[in-house]
Amino acid sequence: MSTSGTGREETLRPFLDFLDGESVLPETLVAAGRKLAEGLVDSGYPVFLCGDGPWQGVWVLDRLTDVQAITWGLWVATRVLRRSAS
Repeated sequence: MSTSGTGREETLRPFLDFLDGESVLPETLVAAGRKLAEGLVDSGYPVFLCGDGPWQGVWVLDRLTDVQAITWGLWVATRVLRRSAS
């Protein structure tokens, strides 16, 4: 994955580990998902529009529930893995 040096790999690591079958505490996934969303909010993108899977619709990233934060992080991680495999 070509995300080293950007902090994204560190933020995505709990999700990548989880997707690899490793045990990851739910609170670690929640924190990482919120950090991913926070990065977009801080960059001026507080709302995310998506037409893909469980994220279809409009999402206000600074108001994610814990479950949504985990789902968001897993969604982002799968997109990164898909792009890396291409």
